Amino acid sequence: MTVTLTKGGNVSLSKQAPGLTGVTVGLGWQANTGYELDASALLCDASGKVPSDRHFVFFNNLTSPDGSVRHVGGGSPVDGDDQRIEIDLTRVPDSVEKIVFPVSLYEGAARGQSFGQVHRAHIRVLDREDGAELARYDLATGGLADETALVFGELYRHGAQWKFRAVGQGYASGLAGIAADYGVDVLKAVSYKHLRGPETGRNHEWRSLLSKKHSGSHAGATGGTATVGGDMARRRRSRSGRAPSRSDE
Repeated sequence: MTVTLTKGGNVSLSKQAPGLTGVTVGLGWQANTGYELDASALLCDASGKVPSDRHFVFFNNLTSPDGSVRHVGGGSPVDGDDQRIEIDLTRVPDSVEKIVFPVSLYEGAARGQSFGQVHRAHIRVLDREDGAELARYDLATGGLADETALVFGELYRHGAQWKFRAVGQGYASGLAGIAADYGVDVLKAVSYKHLRGPETGRNHEWRSLLSKKHSGSHAGATGGTATVGGDMARRRRSRSGRAPSRSDE
C-alpha cells in the first residue's frame, strides 16, 4: 500500500517492501504547450554534493558512472509519469548517501515560464520488481511564483534502510541554484553564463550537451554514461498532454 506524503514527510521504503533491491522513480506534471520540463538525478556523498559532474544524470548523461541510476527518457506518459528514473539499489556505491530528484524548466527564465504555471506535479516511488507504488508526493505548485527548478524528492540512506523524503524546494535561480547547492560544476559553468560565453574546451562540450542541439533519440537507451562531446541526444517530446525543511528521520 502506498504512503502519501506531504512536504517534508518521509517513509522507509525498506520497511514498505522488505528485501527491496530496486525502485523506479516516476515524475509527472501538467503544463501548457511550449513548456519543457526535464527530470534529473543527483548522486550525493556525505557532503551533500555530487562527487563529480558524471553523477548528475540527465537527458544527455543517461547513466551514472556506476550504472546504478538510469534515466529512461520521456515520450508518452506511462501511468501518469512523464519521465522515469530507475535505481538499482544494490549497485549504488556506499559513498552515495542520497539521490536527489530535481525537475527544471528548459530555458524557463528566457521564456518567461515558471513552476507557478505547472499543475498536478507529482513524484512517486515504485518497487521495480512488481511495480507496486510505495510512496507518493503530490506537490502544491500553486504557491510558487518565479521558480524555474524544483527538487521534488530524494532517496536517502538511514542505517541499513533506504528512505524517501518529499522535498518540494524551489529555485528561482533554476539550474544555477541547484549547482550551488549540490556542487555540479558543469551547471555553474554553463547556467551562470546562460549558455553563452567562450565556446572553447570542456565548457563548450558540456554547453553542447546541455543545449539539446543534438539529433537522434535517447528514449529507451540502455547505454552507459554519455561521452563528453558525444552524440547522446535528447528526443523532443510533446508537452501538450498530461503532466499535471526537511525532517531528519
